[in-house]
Amino acid sequence: MSKSEIELLRKEITELKKAENLHQERHFLNEGLAHFVRLLSWDESEGLESWGERFLERLTPFMKGVQATFYTRVLNEDKLILSGAFAVEDAQSLKKTITLGEDLTGQVAKTQNRLYLTKHQDLDFQPHSSGVLIKPQALLIFPIVYEKETLGVIEILCTQELDRKYFQFVRRLNAMLGGSLKQLLREEQLQSRIQEISVDVELLSQIIETSGIGLALCNQEGIITKANSAFSRFWEEEKEYVIGKELNHFIQTEKVESDEHWIKNIVSGELTHYQETKSYDLKSGKTKWATLALRSLTTSEETNKVYLLAQVQDITEYKKEEEVSKQFNEIIEASQNEIFIFQIEGFHLLQANQCALTHLGITSDELKQKNFFDINPQFDNGDFTDLIKPLINKQKDQVRLTTLLKRKDESVYPIELNFKLSNFLGEEVLVATGIEISENKQADAQVWEQEMKLQKRLEQEVSSLSNTLEEKEKVTEEMRLYLKEKSKSVEQGIRYAQRIQRALLPSLENIEKDLPQSFVYYEPKEEVSGDFYWYSQADIQYLDGKTTLKFIATADCTGHGVPGAFMSLLGNQALDNAILHQKITEPDLILKELDTSIHRILHQDEHRDSIDLALCVIDEENKTLEFAGAKRPLLYIQNNELHSLKGEKLSVGGVELPDKNFKKYQVSFEEPTTFYMFTDGYTDQFGGPDNKKFLIPKMKKLLLEIYQLPFTEQKEKLIQNMKEWKGDNELIDDLLVIGFRLG
Repeated sequence: MSKSEIELLRKEITELKKAENLHQERHFLNEGLAHFVRLLSWDESEGLESWGERFLERLTPFMKGVQATFYTRVLNEDKLILSGAFAVEDAQSLKKTITLGEDLTGQVAKTQNRLYLTKHQDLDFQPHSSGVLIKPQALLIFPIVYEKETLGVIEILCTQELDRKYFQFVRRLNAMLGGSLKQLLREEQLQSRIQEISVDVELLSQIIETSGIGLALCNQEGIITKANSAFSRFWEEEKEYVIGKELNHFIQTEKVESDEHWIKNIVSGELTHYQETKSYDLKSGKTKWATLALRSLTTSEETNKVYLLAQVQDITEYKKEEEVSKQFNEIIEASQNEIFIFQIEGFHLLQANQCALTHLGITSDELKQKNFFDINPQFDNGDFTDLIKPLINKQKDQVRLTTLLKRKDESVYPIELNFKLSNFLGEEVLVATGIEISENKQADAQVWEQEMKLQKRLEQEVSSLSNTLEEKEKVTEEMRLYLKEKSKSVEQGIRYAQRIQRALLPSLENIEKDLPQSFVYYEPKEEVSGDFYWYSQADIQYLDGKTTLKFIATADCTGHGVPGAFMSLLGNQALDNAILHQKITEPDLILKELDTSIHRILHQDEHRDSIDLALCVIDEENKTLEFAGAKRPLLYIQNNELHSLKGEKLSVGGVELPDKNFKKYQVSFEEPTTFYMFTDGYTDQFGGPDNKKFLIPKMKKLLLEIYQLPFTEQKEKLIQNMKEWKGDNELIDDLLVIGFRLG
């Protein structure tokens, strides 16, 4: 065997070992986070300090630590209090309170930056977690941050220096722990205040009245004597109606029968507390979810008078989000486009929908043990990193790539991937949507397969010439066995679907950069939306030269929420295909192509789903704007006069007609001209003194009043007007308005 062949084999072995190390890191994170998920819940009877110590008992050995402390923030104060310690001999030596900015722990809390020191820095540490001067191998202090607020700090003395996977674990743990700790601190603060003033009924009444949580105070017979607005509002009653009613009139518990006077079991001390989460059917016909907690309070030793405190926490919105996420995940899974989520570091695969798994011929567990290069034979790490660097550096909002993906059986298929940045479970990630492309790419796939077969045959012949390959075969076998192990599921984000949809929307920064005088007012009715906006620009080559066109659209899909969001995904991809891939530049022909695509994808002999859409093509060089509409208008103001282009009375998709065509309009903006596009959510909103729709005439009048203002102020006026118009009414649909000035 030649030296070059041996060197090549060594390089391959090095790459395999590197891949094995990356897989081991992922396994470490998955196992570790799954281990700590169970600690994110606590029993109501368990205090903050007890929970903190139980948490440190698990965390400290896992982080190779011998000693640890846990400080939590006093809400609304710049102060930390000791909430747990592990393996500290002289607990009295610990500081009970620390001000933000005081010594190392206070500095970490204030700056929200992790601190890591090692013996190589030749520093002596005397942290407040120990009463003696020590020189540890490493000291790690990291903050717990939630919604930009420091909630706590954990300090660990380690027996060895920590590598990268421990810091990745700490970052992921923070994302999991923050929300749970905030809820626990609020509960602890409330219970502490109740205990402090439980002997003073008047003061307790004041706390109940000012609390944002639903609270009611009852006497020994279970009659409500005091209740706050949050409590009565949950039951859809006036406060005056609630006072004097039996608590059991509102709360039907599952554990104690009402006809046996279950309240006496708590008042007498047989039950120390009671808690459950359930749904309640209210008189309006609505169903609400709540967590109910009951406890007894004694006013004083002299009177020994006992009261019952009832706490109701409305969790209806959380339950709705959970259901929306579940339904939307099902739609994502049913999508005919492949969807992948990658880590930016190492390009590991985190998630993919069923369409992608089916095309690759692998399971979800197998996918999570792969990175992008395991399924893509055409790129290595360096080439791919260079390709997406403009995306990572925020120089572009998306990167498109025509490539090949490799199935489990080693065959390949052509695909066009659209990469965008998004956020998944608190981590910035790459989201790639795969667009099916024409058959003329199959030739590339066949050529590559032939090359792979020849390369594989050559490797087999070379392998018989040297014992060097024994090491390679050993590593390969270990990797094969490792890849067969099933990985545990780590985290499921309730807003996964929402993040996918938002990742497909164009960057507002890019729109504002290309159209400096513009605004986008986008307010979905629910977590996911049936309205969406689309923007891009493309260089078009003509016989007499090249010009740059800008495309901008507002779209309203059938329904809102989950059904509308499904159609928005199809519409977004159809626009990508028509404008960016087929290079269609005429707005009427683009709508025609969208109509054909929707019919083909949805088999619309069976479905009536459709999209109402306004599309503008801007040619700044020739100072013209071309428009075509499907049930949506374009309004523009020129020389202080408002003009309206109504568009066709036809939707994209829906009913299939033999001669379905869309009309193209052209507007010159030699003079300064302000354009407005919008979906029907704004004009169809009920409100005003007569509770009627806003309608187009009022919209025109409003735009004439505000069009000369700066565009940021125009957007604020639209938002304020809608708030005043709808009053107490709920939004009936998604809201989307885009304005821009040309010329």
